[in-house]
Amino acid sequence: EVIAIDPEVEAALWRFVLDLDLVTTCEPQVQPVDSQLPWRLADHRAYQVVAVSDFLWTRLLDVPAALSARRYAIEGSIVFDVSDEFRPDGAACGRFRLDGGPDGATCVATDNSVEADVTLGVAALGAAYLGGTRFSTLAAAGRVSGDRDALERADRLFASSPAPFCNTGF
Repeated sequence: EVIAIDPEVEAALWRFVLDLDLVTTCEPQVQPVDSQLPWRLADHRAYQVVAVSDFLWTRLLDVPAALSARRYAIEGSIVFDVSDEFRPDGAACGRFRLDGGPDGATCVATDNSVEADVTLGVAALGAAYLGGTRFSTLAAAGRVSGDRDALERADRLFASSPAPFCNTGF
């Protein structure tokens, strides 16, 4: 594993690994989807992805608490209508207004008189929560509904750079 908090430090670590004498092949087992490594190689096509998998799934049990706990890429507001087939009476169900930005967020339950911008299940919200899956992608897959403007706003709010990455299976 090569893990660094700075792209230049990561590049130096990879240079060390790749410059070891008598090494003809390097097979990193787990890499982020937006890894810089292939683009640092003289021939980026030499880098091959043999599998894409995940180590972390997120299931929100308390939507207002979870959405209030993170920061967002831009300032904005959005109203979600969230359903949960597994726990239909749980804290993950309902209509919630999120007001968020880079400095923090608040999320509160609203009543049904407030029109929802995005309608989705708690599993889809969990997929988008960390910022690695776009709401517009989930909408194209039939997992989320909302008008184009609302989906684009949700995409921008939840965007994450770098992409979320978990290298530890547990």
